[in-house]
Amino acid sequence: MRSTGLFRSNQAVPMVARMGPDALYRSLIARGTEITAVVTGSYAAREVAPVAVGGPLTIYVDPGPDMVDAVAEELSLMRAAHGLGNVILLQPSDWGQLLGRRAFGASEHVALSQLAIDCLSGPDRMPAEGEAVLAHMVATVDAWRRHPGELANEAATIRSRP
Repeated sequence: MRSTGLFRSNQAVPMVARMGPDALYRSLIARGTEITAVVTGSYAAREVAPVAVGGPLTIYVDPGPDMVDAVAEELSLMRAAHGLGNVILLQPSDWGQLLGRRAFGASEHVALSQLAIDCLSGPDRMPAEGEAVLAHMVATVDAWRRHPGELANEAATIRSRP
C-alpha cells in the first residue's frame, strides 16, 4: 500500500475479504453491521459519481484498541500479508471525519465533503474519483448543503458523546 494522505493521516489496516470486496460491499448494503463501519473511497465515490471500478473497499471504524479486530471478526476479514489487502480498515484521526454520514441501504457512507477529501488524498485513481465527487457536489448543491441550525444540532450531539 502506497503511503498517501488518506492512509498516512489515519491508522490504516489492510485486510482480505475472502469472498472479495464486491461481495462484502453488497453484504454491507443489504445487512449493515452491528458496530461502526462507514464506507469511503472508491466504493462510495462510484455511487455518486462513477468514474472507475476497482480499488480496495475502504471502511472507517471507530477509534479504539479493539475496534479493528471487532469489525474484522464481524465482517470475516483476515489481516493482509505485506499490506496487500482488498479491504482497508481506517481508524480516523479525528471524529469529525465521521460526521454527516449518509445512509446507503443498511450501510453508511461518509459525508460527501469527507468523501471528496478522502478520494483527493488517496492513491492511484482516487484523486480522479474525488474530482468527480466535487463535480457532483457542484451540480447538486441543494441536495447536500446544510440548512440553518443543522450544524448546531450536530455539535450538540458531539458534545454529548462519552
